[in-house]
Amino acid sequence: MPSPVHAERKGPGPVTSVLEAGPESDCSMVARALANSLAPGEAECQTPDWLRPDQGATVRRVIHALALFRGCLLADPVGTGKTYIALAVAALVNGPRDTCCIVPPSLVAQWKTVAERVGVGIQTWSHARLSRMRPPPATSGLVIIDESHHFRNPGTVRYRTLAPWITGKPTLMLSATPVVNSAEDLMHQLRLAVRGDALRACGVGSLEEAIRQDGPHAALGNLIIVGSISGDHSRPGVRQSTWRWPLRDANDLAPVMSAIRRLELSAEDSVARLIRGVFWRAQASSPQALNTVAKRYQSLLLHARDAAAGGKSLSRAALRDFTSDAPEQLVMWSLVAAGEGPSQLPQADLPKISDLLRMTGGQRGTADAKVQGLRTLLQDGKRSLIFVSFTSTVEYLRRELRDVPLAWCTGSASGIGNTRVTREEVFAFFRPQGGRPAWAIPHAPRVLITTDVAAEGLDLHTAERVVHYDLPWHEVRVEQRNGRAVRAGSVHRHVAIVRFEPPAPLDRELQLLATLDRKDQIAKRLGLTAAGRERWRWRARIVEELGGRPERRGIAVAPLGPSGVLAGLAIRGNYRTFPGLRDCARGLDVAGWFPGTPSWFSILVWVHRNGWTDDPGVVTERLTMAHSCSAMPPPSGADQNEALDAVRRVAREVGDRMRRGRWAATQPTHGLRPLIYRLRHEAVRAARDRDGASLRRLDDALRFLAGGHTAGEEAMIARLSQSEPGVIATAGFPPADPPPHPTEMRVTGLIIFQPE
Repeated sequence: MPSPVHAERKGPGPVTSVLEAGPESDCSMVARALANSLAPGEAECQTPDWLRPDQGATVRRVIHALALFRGCLLADPVGTGKTYIALAVAALVNGPRDTCCIVPPSLVAQWKTVAERVGVGIQTWSHARLSRMRPPPATSGLVIIDESHHFRNPGTVRYRTLAPWITGKPTLMLSATPVVNSAEDLMHQLRLAVRGDALRACGVGSLEEAIRQDGPHAALGNLIIVGSISGDHSRPGVRQSTWRWPLRDANDLAPVMSAIRRLELSAEDSVARLIRGVFWRAQASSPQALNTVAKRYQSLLLHARDAAAGGKSLSRAALRDFTSDAPEQLVMWSLVAAGEGPSQLPQADLPKISDLLRMTGGQRGTADAKVQGLRTLLQDGKRSLIFVSFTSTVEYLRRELRDVPLAWCTGSASGIGNTRVTREEVFAFFRPQGGRPAWAIPHAPRVLITTDVAAEGLDLHTAERVVHYDLPWHEVRVEQRNGRAVRAGSVHRHVAIVRFEPPAPLDRELQLLATLDRKDQIAKRLGLTAAGRERWRWRARIVEELGGRPERRGIAVAPLGPSGVLAGLAIRGNYRTFPGLRDCARGLDVAGWFPGTPSWFSILVWVHRNGWTDDPGVVTERLTMAHSCSAMPPPSGADQNEALDAVRRVAREVGDRMRRGRWAATQPTHGLRPLIYRLRHEAVRAARDRDGASLRRLDDALRFLAGGHTAGEEAMIARLSQSEPGVIATAGFPPADPPPHPTEMRVTGLIIFQPE
């Protein structure tokens, strides 16, 4: 066996490399060792028996992430049981104490029902309460945030209310669709609980750096948890299709489009574009939606005229309501404060809007190619869930499909045919009901027409088709809609997904399809789409498919091409303080859940003549090839030395990258420098007064300020930087994270590829 080869260090740094080839071994056994080295970190704890087998590993991975980083995001697809996983984590971490669950208002009842079913105590707090600046009651335990993508914008009231309250609390975020508009959406969610420099031990200076590069850094896999692919098998498959407007019918839209273009709307181009976009979107939905929007705009013009007569201006708040996804909601002038960003609407539009109302008022579905396409689709009798964006389109479809047995639901009402019934009674027809499903009752509705708001949180296991009659502005909403039927427990093997695209002339104005594609590409780049999740799942999949026993860490030869070396590198460190669970898991044997030395970052590298790569596709292909190799003679001493030489160069480069990442300057928090200056001034005063207690407290505060921070900690720093000296001197600062112990890099296995 060759002697260990030590990588040379260039000056002081946090990473030492000890490269030892290990014993000569069988190729398939070394391949299994390399596969096992990629296993995601897990806590060693017993999970509840009410979980599916594949969910237990996800629970252990979540607890591992909470222990080391205080927070993580569970990004499993819609309908795979994230609620059950979160409640299992709560049962283990919080024990008998109630867990605070921050959820959308429409899901409060569902969370309470599931928690009661599995015997886990929770206290729910709705997103809406946070939007009214009402934080939850004080708690020191684990916090769960469901649908965390609602906290993607730090400028919203709900975010600013939650961020200070959640500081220091271990937090599990749940979202199948965390990226809505940009990569920053993901960063802002994580930074509610995770400090900006949390991944420095992996060579990443900041979360911004990890997320904003061309492809997300693999170290983000410590914070983004995606469960086993076997969890997807509990959901039905998906069959997609698209309905497009016939060209002749699309051209018939031209007269109404011309009437919309003649509207002046506003002297401000941006306001005019926004309002006109509402008209385009309504026209793409239904004639009644367009007629309703025209009436609303007429009402807005009349309000603007009355406001001007009273010495007021039209507020931007009213325009925001008009241009939202629910354009039928307008702010009445009695509720609008004076001087709120005035914007004048042209009164010359009043006669033009009257013309538009005459053009759209009498239009019926017989001339509507879109509704005729839907009618044809529904002729097969499949139980269908139809999503629309306008309440008026729900009313329109109820009238045009009156011969179809259907149910309907909006944010304010629900019913079956012309009969008003409760929302829950409507949804019961699309859920299994004991021995006899409700949908098997004669004349039961087989079609449900609903708006997005009304359908939040639905589990409609008997629906076999989802129809996007109106496409939303982002794929997040598309996936959320699909997840109402494409979920674990569905009674069907496949669910059909049908997208109704807007007619080409309207889409040239709306740019809806291009916007959907652009936003989907962002989520794909971050590995947060249905296909992209493999980026965060591939390590667990490699362990499942190629790992196991027997294994042996050593060096072997594979008689395969192309020539090169497949090597595993593990960056290890003794991180035993578990700051994320240190304070909340009182009475629990947290250290017992982590008996070994955690490997923060394990990679496989393929080293070839022109360089090296850790691309998952490349290393997976090489590992799969080596896994099926038969026994071969051991490599020669010269071959071993050459391979180790190549791996040593890679290890040095990886170590250098980690060094640069760990010492890279992060974006300074607003107000940080003046606060540090003032604390140092207080420290000089304390030293002069020989005040040891104050010196220790100030030293702790300065160590905290020198590290990364969560969003709530940044808000605290900004606030304190504007405070009086006496307030700063006595302020309580969160504890700093302990500095990471020196890490070391070791080889987990090495396979030399030599074509015969």
